[in-house]
Amino acid sequence: MDDKRKELVGRTNIDQLLGPAAREIDLNQPVQARQDVADVQIRSTTDPLQIHFATTDVIGKLQEPAASSRMRAFALVFIGGPMIVFGLMLIGMAWSSDVSLLRRLLVSVLGGAMAAFWPFLIYRGRRRGKG
Repeated sequence: MDDKRKELVGRTNIDQLLGPAAREIDLNQPVQARQDVADVQIRSTTDPLQIHFATTDVIGKLQEPAASSRMRAFALVFIGGPMIVFGLMLIGMAWSSDVSLLRRLLVSVLGGAMAAFWPFLIYRGRRRGKG
């Protein structure tokens, strides 16, 4: 060996580096649950309706009296804003085109329902529990 390798081997703890392998740990052991674990509702991330449940939770929290008016206005703009604009544009298109009166009225009712849906959900009073 050349001098540099001898010096490197002299400074290195080869016996610690090449020591016996760590003994294997048996990971297939039963696990005992903690007794003080609180009941937590866990939703599956593979549930296709999870988005709808989350939306329902958000709207439910916005209907509570503790929700601030700023939070409700924010939700109205960012959750309901696109649907409100689309509903109003639908009404405008119905009355600016040359179609029958029945079609104008039906499209106007649909557009009005679309525009009023999210404000109704956000600002209606939450129903109280039974009793």
